[in-house]
Amino acid sequence: MTTASPASQTAQVAGQAAAVLADAPHQAAAAASRAALRAALAQAERAEHAVTGLRLAIVADLLASGTDWWQAGEALAMHPQAAFEAFAYLAPGQQAPAAQRPDLAIVLTRAPKATRSRAVTRSDSGPASSPIRQSSPGCARSWR
Repeated sequence: MTTASPASQTAQVAGQAAAVLADAPHQAAAAASRAALRAALAQAERAEHAVTGLRLAIVADLLASGTDWWQAGEALAMHPQAAFEAFAYLAPGQQAPAAQRPDLAIVLTRAPKATRSRAVTRSDSGPASSPIRQSSPGCARSWR
């Protein structure tokens, strides 16, 4: 089996996208000038699909080149976990961001059962417009 070059998907999709992006704006303008607004919007959607396809190809090539989710997130201006959730299907088998860089990951744990039972509560003893008050130090806020 041959391995694709790192930019192979981008190059392939770029050629297809270039043709659409060269044509769709002119087709949209011509349709708009005839007051065929649905046809104009269809051309705009055609251009959007081309750009989306190009972006996905770039991300796929980025991930295929060995970029981790932290670097991908930075390139996409996204949190690494958000990038993973949005694009993991493009890189099957690649570890989640927390597994790639455990020293940077934030691990959320569930509070012990005794602490969870002190959840936010509302008491009907006071007016509905009463301000929120701290019921006791270290506890969740409760409604008065």
